[in-house]
Amino acid sequence: MQRIVWLLFAVAIVVGAATIAATLDRLPEVVATHFGRDGLANGWMSQGAYAITMLAITIGAPLAVAVGTTWLPRVSPSMLKLDRCRRWANPAARPGLIAATSMLGGVIGATLAVFLGAIHLLVVDANASSPARMDQPVFIGLMLSFAAVTIVACGIHAIRTRRA
Repeated sequence: MQRIVWLLFAVAIVVGAATIAATLDRLPEVVATHFGRDGLANGWMSQGAYAITMLAITIGAPLAVAVGTTWLPRVSPSMLKLDRCRRWANPAARPGLIAATSMLGGVIGATLAVFLGAIHLLVVDANASSPARMDQPVFIGLMLSFAAVTIVACGIHAIRTRRA
């Protein structure tokens, strides 16, 4: 199962970054990047700065989640205060806890990459109209979907680590 999760993680990052790269030509030179409650643009940046920012966040944020959930618990459990956890103190349970936490990072990281790619597509769509306007119901739906997947993944992680 871990291999599938990490394969999906890698695919999500590649697809998210490729989606951004493939659609940059649909953006104007000055990109509306921030939108108010009414959906109208109220913040802008150059296309080049937007491209660098979105690619860095779409690749970097999921990788940061992966490092935080996979590498950090193995290398520095005290940094995460895992050394205070009763289950973590049991050496027999530790491999199961690390595996479950690693999978959580893969799922959340993949979800984050997909979410950011979808946000980019909303920005592209918003910049196609004049004045630039974000589709607020779609944006809210994306945010709620991301939150729901994250909450479910954390719930599954909590259940799995109780058994570890």
